[in-house]
Amino acid sequence: MEEQAEQNKEKEAGKRKNKKQEILWKSPLVVAVLLILLLIAASVLAAGWVNRMEEERSFEELYEETNRLAQEVEDEMENDREELELLAAVIAEYEDLTSQELWKILDSYDMVGMMSRRELLLPDDTVLTEGGKRVDVSGLLSFEEEAEHGAHVSDRVQDLDEDGTYIVRNYVPVKRDGQIIAMLYGVVELGSLPEDLEAAPYGGQAAIYIIEGQTGDFLVDTWHSESGGNIWALGRREMAPGYDHDTLKRGLTEGDTGYVVFVSETTGQYLYFYFEPLEINEWRIALSVPEDVVFEIADSIRAALNVFLGFEIICFIAYFLWMLRYVRNVTSEKQRQLDTINYIYDVEKLLFNAHE
Repeated sequence: MEEQAEQNKEKEAGKRKNKKQEILWKSPLVVAVLLILLLIAASVLAAGWVNRMEEERSFEELYEETNRLAQEVEDEMENDREELELLAAVIAEYEDLTSQELWKILDSYDMVGMMSRRELLLPDDTVLTEGGKRVDVSGLLSFEEEAEHGAHVSDRVQDLDEDGTYIVRNYVPVKRDGQIIAMLYGVVELGSLPEDLEAAPYGGQAAIYIIEGQTGDFLVDTWHSESGGNIWALGRREMAPGYDHDTLKRGLTEGDTGYVVFVSETTGQYLYFYFEPLEINEWRIALSVPEDVVFEIADSIRAALNVFLGFEIICFIAYFLWMLRYVRNVTSEKQRQLDTINYIYDVEKLLFNAHE
């Protein structure tokens, strides 16, 4: 009985030793798993932070592109006005505004800025065009009304030509002895205005709009490539979640700065439409940019981070599987050795008992 009890004690000690061996292997595995999960979580958080930073930078670029374009339009219009004021001073020196000498000077003056030509509105509601040619514009233009406004820019109107081209006129008064004797204006052809601007937002991938805030009339619309359109006549667009048509209408009408995201009926993808007021009449300038263009760099960085994160996860999984295999092999070897020792010990005990 005593010998049987001794054998049971020794077997129980072997089991405890075996269990202790297993526990020793479980601790490193748990630590390895925790480290892997920690590194993956840190990588995911870092990737998310970089994504958010890039998206914010993409929005900032959209704002900057629109601001740059707005500044160029305002500067060009101001430069045109300064040029017209210089010419108005020259015109005021001539008694006869139809003088061939005067128009030789005016016609030889190089066109700069956004103006395509210059014309002179007289008190009898006639216009002097190239070469001093006189055109009756009664009912179309009023010298009295334009002179009352002084230096100003008109809203969208049709040209005097029969083709109905849409233009705006940049007026400055021609004064002599304190009296306005004519209104000089530069004609800006809206159809060619985008080509006259140096800025090409997003490498030409953005559509440019200049809109009259109160009426919604397009002065420039490079997306639809149409003249004479109206933004409200286009109807409501399907907005992205979180945006609504009223925000757009209120922003354009009241001269706010902001953006909306809507679905393009032409391409079916989201367009980011950013708008802000111009310091010209009640004009608004806007850009619409496809989503893949706005977030082009952000998407590239996101894709690179996802590839890196996927590679990292694969490496961790491979390491974990290798670790499991290694632990299993070592544990099996230890167990085999332990079983062999126990077997030898049992044989010794049997031999000893047999001897006794």
